[in-house]
Amino acid sequence: VTASGSIDVSNEALVEGVRTTEAGGLVGVNFGPISGATASGNLTVSSALVNSFVGGFVGTNGRGSDSGGPGEISEAAATGAASYATDLEGVVGGFAARNEGTITDAFASGDASLSMLAFNGSTSGANYASSVGGFTGLNSDTQTRTAARGSASGQTLSVPVAVGGHTGTQFSGTTRDSYASGDVSASSFARKFVGGLIGAL
Repeated sequence: VTASGSIDVSNEALVEGVRTTEAGGLVGVNFGPISGATASGNLTVSSALVNSFVGGFVGTNGRGSDSGGPGEISEAAATGAASYATDLEGVVGGFAARNEGTITDAFASGDASLSMLAFNGSTSGANYASSVGGFTGLNSDTQTRTAARGSASGQTLSVPVAVGGHTGTQFSGTTRDSYASGDVSASSFARKFVGGLIGAL
């Protein structure tokens, strides 16, 4: 299975927090098994007052639910860039924005980036958070033998940001036999969590 075209997504809301965008180079949200697949196109997402999950291969690899799952991805690759421009918050991953299932034997070689030119939330930016990873933006389950070869960068204003060469933020998840080789950068007037492998653990 291969997806090679570029994807551009724009989402705007009148009230913050009532919409969520989940976008991936191959699939937006996954609750099933995927094996031997590649996403090679660039993914570009921009939003206003919307929290988005932007991944070069998958937006969210989901946990088990009534929809199925958990998501299981193996022997897969994302080679395009994943970029997100926001005025609120978001999560970006070179392969997966959010992993709540399992990912095995996969790599991302495209750059992952999040940028913020203005913050338009109605409350303090400290009430929000953003995360960027060269492979996974936010991991809460298992990723094994995975690699991030592109860069990871996060630029916000008053919103805290975590940036990791492989994983931006890991909550109670596990990362095994994995590596990152790309550059990592973060810029914010708020708190920054930066790591060559994992930004916040």
